[in-house]
Amino acid sequence: MDKQKITLSTHWMHVRKTGLEGARIRAIGDLVDAANARQTIRDALAAVQQQVANAETVYADARKAALEAGWTSKELVSLGYPQPVQRRRQRNSATDSSEPADDTGTIAEESDRAPKTVAPHQPGQ
Repeated sequence: MDKQKITLSTHWMHVRKTGLEGARIRAIGDLVDAANARQTIRDALAAVQQQVANAETVYADARKAALEAGWTSKELVSLGYPQPVQRRRQRNSATDSSEPADDTGTIAEESDRAPKTVAPHQPGQ
C-alpha cells in the first residue's frame, strides 16, 4: 500500500484550512453575540422610550390641570414647569399635520363645528 507522503506544504495547507475554518466559526459566533447584544440594547431603548412617552403624557395632563385650576402658563414656566415636550409623529403621506400646538402640548384639532371665539392675547398671561 502506498501511504500518502505528508510534506511540510501539505501539512501547512491543512493547518491553514483548519485555521481558516476555525476563524470563520469564531467570526460567526462573534457576529451572533454582537447581534444579540445590539438587540438587547434596542429592546431596552424601546422600553425606556415608552416610559418617557408615558411620563410626558402624565406631565402634560398634570400641567393642563394646573392651567385649568387657574395657573397661567407663564407662572408655571417661572416655577420650572415648561410646556410639555411634543413627541414628533411620523407623518403619513396622505395627511399633513401642520397645525399649531395649543398650550397643553397637544395638537389643536380641526372641527366641523362653529369656530371658537378666542380672546385677544393680553401681556402677562
